[in-house]
This record gives sequence, C-alpha cells and structure tokens, in this order.
Amino acid sequence: MHQFHRRIEPLIREANYPLRPRTKTMLDLNQSKIRVFHAVLNHRSIRKAAAELDLSKSLVSKYVAELERMIRGPLFDRTKTGLVPTDIVPSLLAYIQE
Repeated sequence: MHQFHRRIEPLIREANYPLRPRTKTMLDLNQSKIRVFHAVLNHRSIRKAAAELDLSKSLVSKYVAELERMIRGPLFDRTKTGLVPTDIVPSLLAYIQE
C-alpha cells in the first residue's frame, strides 16, 4: 500500500466516506491537477479558479472529480457561498508538498 493511502484511509473512515475499490488512476497526480486543486482551494470556486487558470469550468470540475475519485471521497463540501474544504484536504496538501 502506498504511503499516502496509509495516512489518508483513517481520515476517510473517520469522516464516514465510503471506501471504493482502488483504480489505476489513484495516484495520477500531475502538475495540471495540482494547480487546479490549489486554485479551487484558494478561490473556493470552480468558476473563479477556471478564470484564473484560463481553463473551462468543465475541465476544472473534471480535474476536481478525478482527484476526488483518487482519494475516494469529496475534497469540498458544496454550499451556497462556495466550496468548503473537507477534513481530507490538509492530508492531500501534505502529500502534494512532499
């Protein structure tokens, strides 16, 4: 098991996220996805992140969905006022910064 999953799986269980079978794309973190993740986290908005990165909203949404599939749980709670990071985000940030 990869080091990231050893650290993140207890958080997923603690937050009651459903554990899904691993997929081949689980650790497919490329620079594009990381940049999109950081922009969405900073702006708390898909639309604003897309505008900053000069990407379409659908591509930004796709990258966020792919990251959520990789960690097998949501990265953000969707609210009327924007996106709110879930408890897994700090672990993902630590993993990315390694």
